[in-house]
Amino acid sequence: IINLLPRFYDPKKGEIYIDEQNIRSVSLYSLRKSISMVSQDIILFDDTVRANIAYANLNASEEEIKKACEFAAATDFIEKLPQAYETIIGENGIRLSGGQKQRISIARAILKNPDFLLKNIDFLKGTFSPEPAAGEGCEALCLQANLLAGGLPAGAASIASHTRATQ
Repeated sequence: IINLLPRFYDPKKGEIYIDEQNIRSVSLYSLRKSISMVSQDIILFDDTVRANIAYANLNASEEEIKKACEFAAATDFIEKLPQAYETIIGENGIRLSGGQKQRISIARAILKNPDFLLKNIDFLKGTFSPEPAAGEGCEALCLQANLLAGGLPAGAASIASHTRATQ
């Protein structure tokens, strides 16, 4: 379901409307520009923590990056890294734990300040994180009311999809 809104897939039956507009009538670029996604599969670059977060908004100020990290419960672990925000995290964040990667992903999604924030996090498998602070970041993300200083734009939506573990 979470892949239908950004049109990774089109529905076999029916249509999807946002504010009475069929999403098929909106350009993919425009639609996806208004969406930020936190998924189970996190893509991180062999670069600094700051660069990985700022990828969502290359014009973000230092203050905006730090607010996004606070909201994502990432500040504490980032500040404990050898060079804090300037620490190189390695390809796909190899130098970070799973929970730390997830928090970087949440901070990146928040920094984009999207109209729609999609979350697909698998809590039951434990792939999100066994670390309490990461859970706090996700809880805040799932219950969010405000992003950064200005909050979500009027009418913005936060959509969560939780995957059940299968054994």
